[in-house]
Amino acid sequence: MTEIKMSNEGIYAITIKGLILVVLIWIFGMILYSFVQIAFGYQRVNENTTNTEFLGLLFIASIVIVACAGLIIGKMLQANLSIETREKELLLKKGLILPKEIKTPYSELKEARLASAFLDFIDNFFEISAISIEDSKVIVINGVKQPIDSVREINDRIAANKRKGMTVEDLAKEVKALRDEIEALKAAYAAKKEKKIGKEAEEEEKKKGRFGFGPLKEEV
Repeated sequence: MTEIKMSNEGIYAITIKGLILVVLIWIFGMILYSFVQIAFGYQRVNENTTNTEFLGLLFIASIVIVACAGLIIGKMLQANLSIETREKELLLKKGLILPKEIKTPYSELKEARLASAFLDFIDNFFEISAISIEDSKVIVINGVKQPIDSVREINDRIAANKRKGMTVEDLAKEVKALRDEIEALKAAYAAKKEKKIGKEAEEEEKKKGRFGFGPLKEEV
């Protein structure tokens, strides 16, 4: 059994993304504010100084609030959203206030894969990624450490479950498909080898003709 959930690096990534988003909003807001200043101007210099100080304090306060909110939300997601791989089923635990468990057999799952996230270059820096698991709905776990191993494990369990549920007819079809593929590879290899032999024979004939060992030509 393996539990897959948001790592501590995922919490840091969420917090940093929130801070970047706030800074971008502030930059856009300041550009708009500067445009208004230029368009309408200020009547008093002291009013401009007071507004600048107020905006500076507001910017610092928003940074602190978003940083705290990111850490709190990340901790809540880490504690209340996870996936547990079991022998026959996948157990999803979710819910911030009233956690509940959802069991999904591997036969109902399609595949697990790595999912792209907002500002994923931050995830790449922390070597984490979001994992998406498809069934009737899409389950997404963000900020997973060593995501490739988790995705491989889930897909292996899905494939093993499908093999267990295969009938004799399905196995026969799989064997026939493998035989056809092998025969196609053999034919392609034989054609390639024959082409190579013909090319070598042609080059040999050219060498013989170059050194005068070719067939004698009749002079008229």
